[in-house]
Amino acid sequence: MLDWKRVDTIVQAVREQTKRTRAGEAGPKITLDIYGTGPMEEKLKALARGYEDAIKFYPPVPIAEVRKLMREHDVYVLASNGYEGWGAVVSEALEEGMRVIGTYEAGSSATILQDSQLFHTGDAKRLRELLNATTAAPRGIGEWSAKKAAERIVCFAGGVR
Repeated sequence: MLDWKRVDTIVQAVREQTKRTRAGEAGPKITLDIYGTGPMEEKLKALARGYEDAIKFYPPVPIAEVRKLMREHDVYVLASNGYEGWGAVVSEALEEGMRVIGTYEAGSSATILQDSQLFHTGDAKRLRELLNATTAAPRGIGEWSAKKAAERIVCFAGGVR
């Protein structure tokens, strides 16, 4: 839980959606599972206070368990700023059939995902909108399979877009 990972943006988006559904507004009930630890952990837990039914924290898991957890969840959000670089976890999440939302600033998100799956770092309002649209959509990533993502990367790397 590092500052540049911008997990706070995800927590804020889920808090806002939970607040709205608690108030009776239409929309999906969204839950957030956060795995790991780091310098931002206590701040994130404080930000999630009062929303423990929607936001849960778990200790780090072995790398071998990450893919299993991906198959058990529906959406992966990469909220990182430009320090993320490539962000290979986006490719892994797609390979496991997850719907993925990422930032324009993280390299893999901007290269692999469509605009309808992207938001700017720190924009919790836009992330909440994307989560609502994504959770309402059927499971899967439509035409954006890992194969399609790889094809786009190859084309982009070849200078064709």
